[in-house]
Amino acid sequence: MKKKIAVVLVMSLILSANSVFAISAVYTSTETKLIETAEQTFQSRLDQAMISIEEQLEAQDALDRADIYEAILTPMIKHQTYAEYGISSLEADDRFYAPNGGTVSYLQPRYTGMVPVPIIVTCLTPSQSAATISGLSTGAENPFFILSSILLTTLGYIPKFSSLGLGANALGLALGVVSYMNYQQLRNIKACDNYVMIIKTYSFVDGSWDTGILGWATHPYIYMPDGMTTADAEFIPGVA
Repeated sequence: MKKKIAVVLVMSLILSANSVFAISAVYTSTETKLIETAEQTFQSRLDQAMISIEEQLEAQDALDRADIYEAILTPMIKHQTYAEYGISSLEADDRFYAPNGGTVSYLQPRYTGMVPVPIIVTCLTPSQSAATISGLSTGAENPFFILSSILLTTLGYIPKFSSLGLGANALGLALGVVSYMNYQQLRNIKACDNYVMIIKTYSFVDGSWDTGILGWATHPYIYMPDGMTTADAEFIPGVA
């Protein structure tokens, strides 16, 4: 009996080894190199995006929240980069289609035992962001976004963000001044043909919102963080 079991185990190990070899053999050396190059490009882009985000968060005394932004940006930048290399494993429920911009709100899990973080991601087309971009381009001092004005332009009304479960006072803070910008953010936005992405996250510790602004490189799609789907979020498309 023991001998039979040993034979079965040996055969299982051989089959497992062959399976691993077969999987690795699916990719040619050229395809493997392509994947490696895509991964390197993705990591470089993510690093650059996080440098900009961390500078903005540091100015808001919110650098401890950088991991939240990285979780939001990672799938966006990764899917965008891999698609450029012809590599895709996306499911339909990983992203929202937003050709005219729009707003996505959801509660993002963070660490075990911690309350999920309220997130508002607003994406703007060039025409929707034109006023601010123009002001910054002409040297206006301390240019900024006001989210309430943006939502009126993008959506035609100001949503209640019921999916976040926050009171009017907390949401009111989110609709005021979003963030001051600098020329590094402007360059990033211009590199994305003036498509803009504004990310706001809420802290239950001090009841405040912090903000990160980048170019919206994944237009016309807004991606969900890993482990979440479109069913976990509230999406309001922008108006043309």
